[in-house]
Amino acid sequence: MLNCVSTMFVGRVILTISKVKLRTFQIPVFSFRCLASYPKKFTVSYNHSSGDSVFLGSTIGQVVSQAADQSGDQLAFVFRHQNVRRTFSQVDKESDQLAASFLELGLKPGERIALWSTNCYEWILTQVAAAKAGLILVQVNTAYQPDELEYCLNKTSCKALVAAEGFKTQDYFQELNHLLPEITVSKPGQLQSKRCPDLHTVVMLTKRNYPGVYKFEDILQVAGNEKLREIKKLVSKIQFDDPVCIQLTSLTSVCEQLTLVCEQLTLVCEQLTSVCIQLTLVCVQLTSVCEQLTLVCEQLTSVCVQLTSLTSVCEQLTLVCEQLTSVCEQLTLVCEQLTLVCEQLTSVCIQLTLVCVQLTSVCEQLTLVCEQLTSVCVQLTSVCEQLTSVVPLLV
Repeated sequence: MLNCVSTMFVGRVILTISKVKLRTFQIPVFSFRCLASYPKKFTVSYNHSSGDSVFLGSTIGQVVSQAADQSGDQLAFVFRHQNVRRTFSQVDKESDQLAASFLELGLKPGERIALWSTNCYEWILTQVAAAKAGLILVQVNTAYQPDELEYCLNKTSCKALVAAEGFKTQDYFQELNHLLPEITVSKPGQLQSKRCPDLHTVVMLTKRNYPGVYKFEDILQVAGNEKLREIKKLVSKIQFDDPVCIQLTSLTSVCEQLTLVCEQLTLVCEQLTSVCIQLTLVCVQLTSVCEQLTLVCEQLTSVCVQLTSLTSVCEQLTLVCEQLTSVCEQLTLVCEQLTLVCEQLTSVCIQLTLVCVQLTSVCEQLTLVCEQLTSVCVQLTSVCEQLTSVVPLLV
C-alpha cells in the first residue's frame, strides 16, 4: 500500500485508502464516502500526502475515450452468449452514438434512466452512454415484480427505461403492460402513465415490434452530428464527483411493506375496540331486560298468592315464573361471559396497538439502515464499475 492517499473517483463516489493520519484516525483507513450526504463538496478528501501518486479526476466517459485513444484495437468486451466482441474504439464510438440518441429522445443531463436487464453488451453500452450524457443510471433488480418496479421508478423519478425481454419466467413487456396499460396506445417516447407519471420513454432490448416502445437497435441511429458534438462537449464538462448511478436494495421495499402491515394492524385494533364497545352496550341492555323480567316474575308471584282460590292457575304461573327466573339467570351468566370476552378483547387490542408502535419504530430504524445500505451499495457499485474500466488501462 502506498504511503499516501490513493483515490479513484467514480461519479459521485470517492474511494480512499490511506496509511497516514486522516482526520482523527492513526490506523490504516479504508473509507467509502458518498458526496450526496454533504451540502457542499467534500474538499478535504481531495488532499493527499507527499508522494508520486496523484488523484485521478477522470470520469467514466473520459476513461473510455482515453482507452480508445491508447488501445483502440484491443479487445474490451466479449459476450459469448450474444456472440459479441468489441474493441475499446468500438465501445467508445457506439456509446457516443447511444448517448447522443438519449439526448435526441429528450433526456437531459442530471435526469434518471432505469436499466432493467441481465448481463449483456447493451447493459455495458447503456451504462457508459448514460455516463457520457450526464444521466444517472438506476439499476433495477431483474427479479422485480410490477409493484416493485413502480416503486423504483417513482422513487428515483426515472424519465426513461431500458428493459430486456425478460428474465427466467418473467415477461418484462407483459409486466410493463400490467403496470403501464397506457403503453399499448401510446407512441414511443410519448408515454403518459398515471402510476409512473415521470416515465415517458421505454426502450426494449428486442427485435420484436412492441407497441409504445423503441427498439434498442433503432435508437442507435436516431441522433445526428449535432447531438454527437454535444456529447463531446458534455464528456469534457462532466465532473468526477457528479452523480452517475443509483441502486436500490431489496430492504427498501420490505420496510415499506412492514409499515403498511403496522398500519393495517392498527386499523384492525381500532375495529376490534369498536366491536368490544358495542358488545358491552348489548350486555348492558340485556342486563336491563333481565331486571325487568325479574320484576315481572315478582309481580306474577304476587298475583298467584292473591289468587289462592285458583290453585292450579297459580301453580302454572309459578312454574312459568320459575322458568322465567331460570332464563334470567342464564342471560345474566351470558352477559357476564360477554363482559369477560370484551375485557379480553380490549386487552388484546391494547397489546396489538403496543406491538404496532414497536413495529413502526423498528420499520423506521430499518428504513434508516436501508438508506445507509443503499448509499453503500451505490458507492460500491460505482467503484467496482470504475475499477473495471481502469483495469484494462493499467494492464
